[in-house]
Amino acid sequence: MSMLKKVSVAASFATIVGTLIAGYSAFVSSGEARVNQTINGEKNTVIGEVSGPLTINYNDTGSKSQNLVLRNRSTGVSLIISEPNIMAATDKSKHVCNAIAGTPVALTGRVADMNGIPMWKEVSILKGDCAGKVGWASVSVLGYD
Repeated sequence: MSMLKKVSVAASFATIVGTLIAGYSAFVSSGEARVNQTINGEKNTVIGEVSGPLTINYNDTGSKSQNLVLRNRSTGVSLIISEPNIMAATDKSKHVCNAIAGTPVALTGRVADMNGIPMWKEVSILKGDCAGKVGWASVSVLGYD
């Protein structure tokens, strides 16, 4: 067999194999996978590997963000005090407010430790009878709604 015929046969074989591989790849990837991803925050997008259509909709009003609230499970009322000290709870002159469970708050960024453990966080009360007041809450009464 001449060299030209050998090259022609090899080229034909390579074309057939390449066509089969391309057809198989198209067949395997035709099963479109749908991936749902939920990320909290404003317009945070994390995308891994994508093959196929991708839609990102930032106008989703169905997701509910979590709010920091006061939540005393034993009494339903959280005491807010003027200084981060357990003794302030017994001194009525240091009581800022008694807030009912579910009252939304914002952290001021100040934290008080007891023996190296954060035990108190300063909060600003956002709604309710105590709205606008600032004081210290035990970390045990802070939770997310």
